Amino acid sequence: MKICSVTILFNPEESVKFNVASYLHAVELAYIIDNTDSLATKNLDLFDGIKGAEKIVLIKNETNLGIGKSLNIAFQMAVDAGFDWMLTMDQDSSFSGNAFFELAATKFNDNNIGIIGASAHQNMPFKNAFDGDFNSNLFLITSGNLVQVNAWQKVGGYNEKLFIDEVDTDFCLRLQKMKFNVLSTKENYLEHKLGNTFNVKIQLTKKVWPIGIHAPFRMYYMTRNGLYMIKQYAFTHPKYALYRLKSLVAKFSFIVFFYPNKSSYFKNFFSGVKDFMVSRFGRI
Repeated sequence: MKICSVTILFNPEESVKFNVASYLHAVELAYIIDNTDSLATKNLDLFDGIKGAEKIVLIKNETNLGIGKSLNIAFQMAVDAGFDWMLTMDQDSSFSGNAFFELAATKFNDNNIGIIGASAHQNMPFKNAFDGDFNSNLFLITSGNLVQVNAWQKVGGYNEKLFIDEVDTDFCLRLQKMKFNVLSTKENYLEHKLGNTFNVKIQLTKKVWPIGIHAPFRMYYMTRNGLYMIKQYAFTHPKYALYRLKSLVAKFSFIVFFYPNKSSYFKNFFSGVKDFMVSRFGRI
């Protein structure tokens, strides 16, 4: 089986070179797509000198094309080059050793599998045992997934109009509509940073609770795309739609009670609602 990878960059830090180096040994070619907006800040020589650098194909976009379009660009190149599987990675994700790739290889000949994930988050919802080593998931995060290139072709690629948030979930749900399995390893093999957190103290219980937080502009995409997913899958996956609705209500509550810079978060939240209502998608 021929395996390649794609890593999407956006204002990367120096640590990205070590993250990419952690999986170069497992792929024949590594597509790296730089979505950094300013050409002046692009890290043209960032990967020089790391082991396996000769495998890297660096694509420097002049603007941020979004996750969906960037992934589709890389997958089309993978199709043209005859690859069978694509490893999709975030810039802040890495592996330690080869264990995940060795385990995933045991499933490579199963044409019914669309994704094999490295199980970055053991508390992912809607998860059931598939066999002794793998779980069956309703959806996975983008990073740490081996995606069968043929499955990507059959579902028509990633949804580019979503731009950032929910691109991964939408892709997983469409894979399953086409009867592909979405699997994750039962053991966690991926080192991944998911946003930032800050601690809040709940006065009623006196407990400290970590709250996830992203930049204010991300609230726009989370809201708009979350509403899109609720509408799109309300009848085919009602439990998921309810789960997504609850998460939006929780985000609104976090803004009310916990988030700093509330006006900016509220502005983006309601802008997301408005644009969903008028079917305005893509990049803001």
